[in-house]
Amino acid sequence: MEIEEIINKLFGYINPVGETNEDNKRYKNLDNYRRVVDYVIEELVECARYKNSNQYSVQRSGEEAFNILNTQLEYLQDVFEEINNEEIN
Repeated sequence: MEIEEIINKLFGYINPVGETNEDNKRYKNLDNYRRVVDYVIEELVECARYKNSNQYSVQRSGEEAFNILNTQLEYLQDVFEEINNEEIN
């Protein structure tokens, strides 16, 4: 089972489909996603704090977590710009 399937089974779907009852359920699922994202970011931040460690194995994990955060930051900046200029009916 892929991670995406696991997340959907655990937390539900979030994209609206144009049916009020289903969209209301999916809207409520957004809070689950927010909580998961908050948790994952907090974990990555804690790990990234070790990027300057003197121990190689600790530093390696810290650097990878830092790189993940940096990549996601760049991605989110691009997505926010795209969403701000997008029109969806």
